[in-house]
Amino acid sequence: MEAAASIVLSPALQVIFDRLASPALEKLADICGVEDNFHSLRNALMRTQAILQEAEEQQITNKYVRLWLSNLKNAASDAEDLLDFFIPSKSDIHFPWGLSAGSEKIKKALHRLEKTIKEGLSAFKFSEPKIYGDQRPGMRESVSCVDYSKIYGRDDEKEQLVKLLLSSETSQDGYATCIPITGIGGIGKTTLAQLAYHDERVSQHFDSRMWIFVSEDFNVKKIMKAIIERATEDECKSSEIELLQSRISKLLQKKRYLIVLDDVWTEDQDDWDKLRPLFTAGLNGCKIIVTTCSQKIPLSINFPHSPQFVLN
Repeated sequence: MEAAASIVLSPALQVIFDRLASPALEKLADICGVEDNFHSLRNALMRTQAILQEAEEQQITNKYVRLWLSNLKNAASDAEDLLDFFIPSKSDIHFPWGLSAGSEKIKKALHRLEKTIKEGLSAFKFSEPKIYGDQRPGMRESVSCVDYSKIYGRDDEKEQLVKLLLSSETSQDGYATCIPITGIGGIGKTTLAQLAYHDERVSQHFDSRMWIFVSEDFNVKKIMKAIIERATEDECKSSEIELLQSRISKLLQKKRYLIVLDDVWTEDQDDWDKLRPLFTAGLNGCKIIVTTCSQKIPLSINFPHSPQFVLN
C-alpha cells in the first residue's frame, strides 16, 4: 500500500494571513465587528507557522497529528474560500448573503479555524522556539507575518524600500533586481522586509510573492522546493536540481514576482549561481529581497542589484 501523501499547509496558511492583513479585509472586520477575531486569528497563525514544519514531519509517524493537519487544512480552505469573496481591488464590499448573514458566516469560519489551530497546539508537544531577533544559536524560522502593534520607528525605511520595490528604474530586461538589506543582528532587517512585503501597494503590484527563510544552511534544493511549494500550494517531490530549476522557470515565467530570502549567510558565488532561475525568470520588474548580516553577500550576487539597503 502506498503511503498517503504528506499534508503541506505553510502556503495555505500564509495566504490567509496575507488576506487578513489587507486593507479591504480590515474594512470588512470593522463593518462586521470582527476586529477581535481577526487579531486573535493572526496571532494563532503566527504561532502555527512557527511549529508547522515539525508538525508536517511528525505526521509521518503520528496519525493523530496527521488527522489534525487534515482538519486544519479543511478549515483553512473554507476560510480562504469565504475571504476570497472580498476582493482587495474593490472599493465597496459586497455581501452575497446580506450583512448580518455574511458577518455570521465570517465569524464561524474564522472561529473554526482558530479553534482547530488551538486544539492542535494544546494536544501535541510541539516546540515553539522563542524569538531571538537575528541571534544564534536558537534562531527561530521567520515567516512573512508581522505584529504591527510592536513596530516603531521604521516608517521612513519602509517607504524607501517600497519605492525600490515598485520602481522600474532598478530593473534590467531579463533579470530580477536584488535588493540587499544589511545590518547587524537584531537591528530589524527581517521586520523591515515584512512591513514592505505586506504593504498594499506591493501586494497589488506583484502577481506572486514568496517568503523563504534561509539561515546558515544555504541548501539550494531546499530553497527551490520551498519556492515551488509556495507557488503551487502543493508538496514538491522533485529532488534533482535541474528539474527544480526548470520547474521554477516555468512557474515564474510571465509573472512579476517578489521573493524574500531571509537571513542569508553564504558568500559562496557557486551557491548564488545555482539560484540563477530566480533571477532570470519572470517579467521585467521582478524583485528579490535578501536580508543578511554580511556586507560581502551583495558582492557575491552576480546579478543586477540596487545599492545595499543598510540599517543602522
